Amino acid sequence: MNVPAELLSPGLAAVGYVLFLLALLWAALKAPWWHLSDNEDSHVLLATCVALLLVWAMKAGVAPGLELHLLGVTLVTLMFGWQFALLCVGAVLLGATIYGNGGWLSFGWNGLLLICLPVLVSWRVLRFSERRLPENFFIYIFVAAFFGAALAIISVGAVSTLLLWSVGAYPWQRLMEHYTVFYMLLVFPEAFLTGAMMTIFVVYRPAWVATFDDRRYLTNR
Repeated sequence: MNVPAELLSPGLAAVGYVLFLLALLWAALKAPWWHLSDNEDSHVLLATCVALLLVWAMKAGVAPGLELHLLGVTLVTLMFGWQFALLCVGAVLLGATIYGNGGWLSFGWNGLLLICLPVLVSWRVLRFSERRLPENFFIYIFVAAFFGAALAIISVGAVSTLLLWSVGAYPWQRLMEHYTVFYMLLVFPEAFLTGAMMTIFVVYRPAWVATFDDRRYLTNR
């Protein structure tokens, strides 16, 4: 989903820019940059950004603002933490906008909706699983990864629908019939791919996953 730029006044667009840039600045200040001192970590982060840019380029849509594509935000959040997730996916959004997949006037609101919202949801699900659920490998995969990705993309679809309807972009019935129902079809693929990729990473490349701790999820010590 991309917020149609023609629906935004300069003032409203400026609000989106300010809020999104503040989120990026906060992430940059809080990011554990020392983790990137290892060349492998920095290369993995860069490769993830490039791969996600390709994923975002593969989209379908029936009208302006009603594009559909996988997010991959939960995967990035679990791999690098919320700080690098905001910065990495922010760079992806910048690249997609330069390529023409989005308007500059709506860049800030797209960042808030497509990046900040799913990163927040994914991180809260992870924290909930850590504090309230048993320390178990399958809890991490099925709750933090699978359920977290599903809830993240559902939240984006729901807020997108409400936003497009509230600004008068499309009537409610058209959104339900031509956007929301199809967006919900992305929930299982998003959740399944995130869970599958996280399983592969924590088994074969656990060092790539900043939020996974062998001692916590495998040995329970």
